[in-house]
Amino acid sequence: MNSMASGDRLKLLWWIIKRDLIEVQGAELVDPVIIYQISHGLQESSEESLQIVKKAGCILLRQFHKAGLLGVPVWAEENWILLVFRKLGKVVQVRYYDSLKAPSSTSAVVADYILQFIRERCTDYFEFPSVLPEKKEYS
Repeated sequence: MNSMASGDRLKLLWWIIKRDLIEVQGAELVDPVIIYQISHGLQESSEESLQIVKKAGCILLRQFHKAGLLGVPVWAEENWILLVFRKLGKVVQVRYYDSLKAPSSTSAVVADYILQFIRERCTDYFEFPSVLPEKKEYS
């Protein structure tokens, strides 16, 4: 069975986001550039890169506070994943979607960083899972 080309995965991801999150749920979507800055900055060890990660994280946090449903597209190792935060009162549900059968370790590291970054700064207001949930297939 041939694996899906990255361009096809991107089209599928966008279609799912458009169908399920934006049109139906009225979700907000984090600009992938923000997540790229976090992902790329985590791979670097310079002080400048860590400052970029921190600033991008603050933008992400503001979007989380604003949105009831937030989609976070993550690109790493030639693969898109989608991390979704849904606020239900004080509880935050987190879903982790990946188009690959075996999840990318780099994508999982970035997704976990995003979850922990938001969770650590919002535990006074919301209840979060402490770890990433099992990945779900795009459907």
